[in-house]
Amino acid sequence: KVDLFDLKLANSNGVSHPIVLDTSEDFIWRMFDIVDRVRKSTAKLAGGDIKLDWDEGKDSFTLDIMEVPKRGHDDLDEDGTYHPPRSDRLYDVKSASVSPFKVLVSFKRQPQLSRYQLATKFQGATLMNYITINLKFTVDDAELLLSGYHGNNIKGPSDGLLEIIKTYYLDQLKKKILTLVMATRLK
Repeated sequence: KVDLFDLKLANSNGVSHPIVLDTSEDFIWRMFDIVDRVRKSTAKLAGGDIKLDWDEGKDSFTLDIMEVPKRGHDDLDEDGTYHPPRSDRLYDVKSASVSPFKVLVSFKRQPQLSRYQLATKFQGATLMNYITINLKFTVDDAELLLSGYHGNNIKGPSDGLLEIIKTYYLDQLKKKILTLVMATRLK
């Protein structure tokens, strides 16, 4: 049971400061590589794993937090009947909040040919190849203001609160796409 979950991002003495993201595509790819290696190494120790998949229907990535089964545990019994994983820990959070925050985004896209495969089997493949392989752009100081989150009486498995907060902020980020587009310069 948790009475208060209070997350303050870039906050000092009650004042919220901007989170500055100034990076390039090369750095993002290197971070994905490192995160993937660390995730695989720690999944068994942490008891949980993160799965990132591309959802064709939504045209976006989905993030799933899964529990790693303990040794000797199988989801199928001898008869082939599926048994979903059991959560051994449920949370009851009386009040959860995340403070409002601002993110300043700057990004320089410099495609790396080795990271992309040529698309060939659909209409518009030529345009897709140009965008993924040749298109260069820069995002300069896009200011994303994200409002705070507050929820009461959140009950469920360990990933429940994270899923609620993730959904809340992904919805806000979708609404900030225009801000990112306005700060973008094509090269």
